[in-house]
Amino acid sequence: MKVFHTYIWFYYRGKRKGEALEFYQKPLSEVPIKRVSVSEQQPFIHLVNQILGIKQSNPDADVSSLESQIDNLVYQLYGLEPDEIAIIESEIKSNNSNN
Repeated sequence: MKVFHTYIWFYYRGKRKGEALEFYQKPLSEVPIKRVSVSEQQPFIHLVNQILGIKQSNPDADVSSLESQIDNLVYQLYGLEPDEIAIIESEIKSNNSNN
């Protein structure tokens, strides 16, 4: 729910520019960001480096499974429950289908 609330917070606190949102320092500084150790960052770094390597070789490559792994790491990091994750993923799918 925390990530979902952050998403909603961004949506309503950002300045709309067409489909994009513009943010200023003050509202962004109020977003709760989880601080993690360097060792806790390593799984994220590994996955991002994989994505970058794949995309460098083939910009059209499907890296959605790696992105999904990153999503799951974020959910674990914030201690989200399955029902909270379902809400987030439903909202993401809804927004992606509107674009």
